[in-house]
Amino acid sequence: MVKGFNKFPVFKVFSIIITIFFVLSESGAGELSGFSLEINDVSQLKEPWPMSVGLPFSPGELKESIRIRIMHDGKEIPAQVNLTATWRDGSVRWALASFNGRPGQDYDVEYGPTVIREKPSVSITVLGEPDDTFKIDTDEAVFVFEADGLLPEEIYMGDRLVLSGSGSGAYLEDNQGRVARVAGEEAQIETDLVREGHSNVVVRREGWYVTDGGEKTARARVWFYISAGSPFLHVQHSLVFTEDTNDIWVRDYGLEFRTPGGPSSATFALGEPGQEQLFESDIGNDDELYMLQNTYPHFLDRESRAEIVRMREGDAAQLKKMEVIGDWADAVYDGYGLTVVMPWSARQFPKEISFGPDAARAAFWSGRSGRELDFRAKTLVDEYWGEWAHRLVENADSNVIPWINKYWEKDREPQGAEALAEWPSNAQGAARTHDIWLLPRAAEDKINAVRARAVAAARPPLVLADPEYLCATEAIGWPIHPKDEQRFPDEEAMISDYWSGLISPFGTGLIAWGHPPYLSTGKLFRHGILADYGLRRSVWGLYARSGERRYYEYGSRFNRHIADWWMHHWSAGEKFRGGFASPGGYWEGHMPFIWGDRSRLDGDSSGHDVHNWLVEYYLTGDQYALYMHKMVGEAKKKHWDADRVREAPTRARGRDGGLERWEVGMPLRVLSSLYVRDWDEEFGTMARDLSRHLIDLENPNGLTDHISGGALYKWERNVETLYNYYKATGDDSAREAVLKSLGYHYRFPHQIGAPFSSTNHAAFLYTIAYRWTGNRNYVRVVNDLVERSVARSNLPGGVHTNAHPTMGVPAAMGLLVTIEEPIDPFPLIEYDRVDDPVGIIFRKTGDTELKMSIALRMSEDVEAGAPAEAVVRAYENGKTGRELEIGEVYVDVETLFDTSGLRGDRRRQHMRLILPAQVPSGLYTLDVPDAGNIRVLNTNAVHIRYADERL
Repeated sequence: MVKGFNKFPVFKVFSIIITIFFVLSESGAGELSGFSLEINDVSQLKEPWPMSVGLPFSPGELKESIRIRIMHDGKEIPAQVNLTATWRDGSVRWALASFNGRPGQDYDVEYGPTVIREKPSVSITVLGEPDDTFKIDTDEAVFVFEADGLLPEEIYMGDRLVLSGSGSGAYLEDNQGRVARVAGEEAQIETDLVREGHSNVVVRREGWYVTDGGEKTARARVWFYISAGSPFLHVQHSLVFTEDTNDIWVRDYGLEFRTPGGPSSATFALGEPGQEQLFESDIGNDDELYMLQNTYPHFLDRESRAEIVRMREGDAAQLKKMEVIGDWADAVYDGYGLTVVMPWSARQFPKEISFGPDAARAAFWSGRSGRELDFRAKTLVDEYWGEWAHRLVENADSNVIPWINKYWEKDREPQGAEALAEWPSNAQGAARTHDIWLLPRAAEDKINAVRARAVAAARPPLVLADPEYLCATEAIGWPIHPKDEQRFPDEEAMISDYWSGLISPFGTGLIAWGHPPYLSTGKLFRHGILADYGLRRSVWGLYARSGERRYYEYGSRFNRHIADWWMHHWSAGEKFRGGFASPGGYWEGHMPFIWGDRSRLDGDSSGHDVHNWLVEYYLTGDQYALYMHKMVGEAKKKHWDADRVREAPTRARGRDGGLERWEVGMPLRVLSSLYVRDWDEEFGTMARDLSRHLIDLENPNGLTDHISGGALYKWERNVETLYNYYKATGDDSAREAVLKSLGYHYRFPHQIGAPFSSTNHAAFLYTIAYRWTGNRNYVRVVNDLVERSVARSNLPGGVHTNAHPTMGVPAAMGLLVTIEEPIDPFPLIEYDRVDDPVGIIFRKTGDTELKMSIALRMSEDVEAGAPAEAVVRAYENGKTGRELEIGEVYVDVETLFDTSGLRGDRRRQHMRLILPAQVPSGLYTLDVPDAGNIRVLNTNAVHIRYADERL
């Protein structure tokens, strides 16, 4: 001990002491903070598994991500922590922790100024250059990549060679019978280490599918996720359609993992992960065994057909016939085993996993199904949509894609499905993304361990920061309250029941996998339009507040769907990389050909957003989601016309020379999300320039009337956009516009439409308004909106419309839980004067000025815009008495402003009534003779009731 101390320089010890002193001084305290991690696991895996989790922090709470560590039973475990997002002040907003953990154990996060993360004993090592041969050594396996092959050329597990010659294993057979591979110099393979650390490495590689004749038929984009201390390989593979799909389409494509020899036996999983039945078989030296999901229930087709087949000397022998394959298969080789996992295989049919004498293969589209991945309309009608396409016209009255006959020439045959079959369709520029897990193992591993690993890959353990802590940080981007069945049983039941009723019973197959159902019961699956009305964003809030797997699965599938089909990954003709697919006008947006025939800089559906990708990345570390967010940003920079935006007249509407139909509110939402990712001031400038085409502080509701639909049309959507913009930029004009709009629509409450509005964001927005102002009247609004949503959920049809509770109600809970006093109803009184002319009675007390806010809908007999008049009388001994004169009553009337849009109604008025302090105390009655509907919004009267004492 003495010798060791003497060898350590005194100046070094002094330096460390000084450093610790300054760290503690800077923080003001040396105390640690922390929160727990929750793991949602269905695998029951008992061994370590690579995990990633997003760690959120409040603004200003933590300056450096190096001050974070992961703990188990009070001891630090090896972990890699990457900074993924900051707040505007530069403090940590999100960090991503990667570590090997056992799903059944408990883990915690510690952070603070005194935390110094330990260096792990086992680290991942990258040897070589990415543009040449390089190796990744995890201590459990070595992955060897070569410059001219997309996949790992070799994988070693210890001294055992698991894969050999696999670099060219990404293959594609087109409709002309040509086989192309992502290999060789002409493939032009590019490599990027997108995440590199001691615990986790992510490699992205891209290249061309090239035939033997040198023809390029498509592109591949692949992410490889590799973890220290693990032999497992997680692959995300995207096929990008670079050619006209009327000329070139796909017969078969997938990944071949070439092995040094053939397997001796194989086990195939049948059915859902965790509930599988296992089928085992020996494999001869030259045999190939495969399992194939040929078809699965989709749209109105209820057939489900799958099989396991042995190929021997060109002859096929069916070993088993069943309905559903599982998501994995395993084979035993000489000295090792290999498990191939393809999540959601059956539902994304036709899928195949096979083991042959020289390779294991995962077919993303199996040519053995007898189908081709053909995007021409007639093929889709005949082989994919089937009966659904023929029934479209029958259901047109329920707004299920009414465009078929509307946009087809009325005097021309054919109609219906035959017309659909003739519609132009070209998926060029679209993509399709799959996950594959390759799990090498020891030959002696028991099947239960193999099964648990495969289930963990197919339905990954979901790691989430404690929802109560996560919600409190608001790092996700908006206020949410954690799932709270104890204090809000009815509200939580409504959200849960809504979600159960939302998920469509219609399967979709590979082409429409992840497509959102149309948000209304009683309507046939509405395929094509992506108007999810904010679900793509708010579903991540539902996941963050509860950790429930169903929300994660919906959100991740939908993110993949819109990333693959609704975005263009390649430029060709009128399509450009990073553009949103568009088939033309709004109603044509209901078409099922969601890959479109041109690109837009912005989407044209009511769900248009990109923050959903960013939140998925923050929560899970999914690189494809981040890539899509960045791809949209690159397109914005390349195609943004700043001069046109700055100079566009604010009166411009539609496509008549100014900003296009949706180029204000929803694009501003997108720009705000792009800005907060890296605080790129180019996006900040774009957002500020665009915001002036939405904000109009001279207008009564703070929004310009010179946008499509006018200032009153779907105002909640635009105000929610301005809230996001304000949170991103701190632009006070946006905050002022938000409060002005919410104040205006409080005075005209027919515009507070929840639960019947287009997005049901009102409860969320008035929660914000209360937090900013402390106005207790907004608490009453929020409470009323929640109560009406719950009441609506008990009616036939429930809340399964676009007026869903997924954002408004969770935000409202966070406000309501802080209110201890009873909450008055909103409005205080409401009645239809024509049908029920009872009038109201109120009491004025003391020498206090009495105020009353009243919303009116004037009778149809009154000229629109004519101001309302109030009649106030004294009330004594059950009878009305003297009418108060001018001077005793002050009335200020505001009429709903004259909008050029869709929601103008000059008979809507707001009355502010004042009885001065000198008016004597007592009971008074109020009537507005020309009003049809009267709502008393608020008053400081001691007591107010209906004249017939119904209240």
